[in-house]
Amino acid sequence: TADGSLDGLLTVAHLLCALGVIAALVAVWNAVVTVTGANRGWWAKASATIIALACVAFVWFVTSLHLLALSLLF
Repeated sequence: TADGSLDGLLTVAHLLCALGVIAALVAVWNAVVTVTGANRGWWAKASATIIALACVAFVWFVTSLHLLALSLLF
């Protein structure tokens, strides 16, 4: 609505998206460490890679829909 009644909810959604992007960076870093590790099993490497790909898809979704905007103006 135009009266600003959803501003608090949208601010929380923006903060959660930013937290999700930070968590995605951690997941990608974990995948790199896991895949390059010599004593890791194939299941650990595969699952870390799949999780990292899912996080990259989340970041693409968030950025393509402009959910990381710093303002509430649409």
